[in-house]
Amino acid sequence: MLLLTVLAVVETILFFIGVNTSPAVMVLIPLGIIILWWLINNPAVALMILSLTAIIKGYLLNYFPVFEIVDITVVVTLIIWLGLIKMLMEGNWKLPSEQKTMVCLFLIFGVILGISYIYTHLLPTMGSGKFNGLIRLRSQCL
Repeated sequence: MLLLTVLAVVETILFFIGVNTSPAVMVLIPLGIIILWWLINNPAVALMILSLTAIIKGYLLNYFPVFEIVDITVVVTLIIWLGLIKMLMEGNWKLPSEQKTMVCLFLIFGVILGISYIYTHLLPTMGSGKFNGLIRLRSQCL
């Protein structure tokens, strides 16, 4: 009964948003939520979309300017991670033994890449402008 009440409230809100903005919104928001849930349940499809991001990005940037602000690569990657976390929580995460070594190697590569990012972008060196800027900022604050 509670779920039915929540559904009725959501549909009423979508109706008023659609009347005030555009009737297409009444269809696009629920359709978007259904597609998001489907992509979370099927991360393989989201991975295929991620592999085609160069083509999809060009199309979306030309026809939908909102994607100049929202990066589709980050959104699809988050959907893939949500799907994988859901699979892990449900207990559907099963890897054959021959694939475990590839996954471990990929995780090691990711850790090394993360350490490289921290080393090159977050830690300022003595000769860089970042370090001199930090010293100037500290001296101005004192």
